[in-house]
Amino acid sequence: MVAHERISDDLKLAAICLYENGLLDLDDVLACVGFSRRTFFCALCLWQHEGIVSKHKSYHVGHPCTLNMEDHQYLLMLVNHNPEWFLDELHDLMDENQHIAVHFTTIHRKLKHAGISVKDLQIIAQEWNPDCQADYCSTVARFQPKQLIFLGEMSKDKQTMQRRKGQARKGVRACWQGVRSGLYFESADWAALAG
Repeated sequence: MVAHERISDDLKLAAICLYENGLLDLDDVLACVGFSRRTFFCALCLWQHEGIVSKHKSYHVGHPCTLNMEDHQYLLMLVNHNPEWFLDELHDLMDENQHIAVHFTTIHRKLKHAGISVKDLQIIAQEWNPDCQADYCSTVARFQPKQLIFLGEMSKDKQTMQRRKGQARKGVRACWQGVRSGLYFESADWAALAG
């Protein structure tokens, strides 16, 4: 027989009947049917204990899903609420609040599937500071909306927190630093703010 090829149940049952009735020796039975001694005794054991010669085919393919959509959304909400929590803290919160015990690797795998990497969490945790956010909001609240200039952060990340060169209209030089580090006012705008 070819390795890893399915052996029919009828052939296994015929080999067991030949052996149990004493019609042939075990070596002769194995030579006739063409499968190994181990396969024969596995089939014999199943036949004697359960009345079948092979295991039922499992229709559940892959790893069972531990978290449903509600649990997954709750996990993402926890990460968005406080990205500084470690996996063990997320594990404890899932156990206490959702009454589901999952392993750290499951939490890590779910975060990875959601597109949240360890690097992203580290960047969010470094930037997430409630005191700095409150200071920034109170500082910005002192200005009129037309006095604020916003900088697009399309090409900005942790390494480029401050721009060495400000952005200004063509022909006008950016010279004064604004409310928040990394934002620059143009000369004409600064004069308008001061006046």
